[in-house]
Amino acid sequence: FQNAADSYLSSLQAQRQGPRAPDALVRLAASLAAMDQVAEACGVLAGFDAEFPNADEESRRKASREAARAGC
Repeated sequence: FQNAADSYLSSLQAQRQGPRAPDALVRLAASLAAMDQVAEACGVLAGFDAEFPNADEESRRKASREAARAGC
């Protein structure tokens, strides 16, 4: 999961407002949660709406599901 988290973080740093950025953020949070870094995962997800106010509904659902899964 560490390699996945690193990849998603790199993707976000390269294209923070790119078309895949909302999903990369959710997947970063999922990777963090899988590594028992739940507080960090919840912190990442807490900023989703503010960072991606124009995200599509599917991305919003993914973020919400991952927050619930992590126990945020």
